[in-house]
Amino acid sequence: RFIRDGAHPCCGQRGLFATRVFALCDVIAEYVGEVLPADRAPPRGEYSAAIFGRSAASPVIDASRAGNEARFINDFRGTAPGPNCRFSQAYIAGRPVLLVVALMEISEGAEILADYGEAYWTA
Repeated sequence: RFIRDGAHPCCGQRGLFATRVFALCDVIAEYVGEVLPADRAPPRGEYSAAIFGRSAASPVIDASRAGNEARFINDFRGTAPGPNCRFSQAYIAGRPVLLVVALMEISEGAEILADYGEAYWTA
């Protein structure tokens, strides 16, 4: 949904909000999109996530054209003391995927917030 709180660093943009309670370690969503090699990755901030973490050679999931609601997860900075979810690599049917996993109980209506990492902010 759109963020309308003027104090929120992403005011006027979208965020992902819990539609139910999530318990610690619940899978909230799979981050989906087009898988691209690292050399074809979209610019930072363009709805993309590296599959294997911060490695420069990691393929990325580009969710800008073929993503789901997980692409609206914002960074916690300026919003909360810390993230309430993390991106976790897993394998499903032999293919690597990124899952969004709860780091704590998340109440219905709470914004889902991750830690984009220092590299995101210094790139």
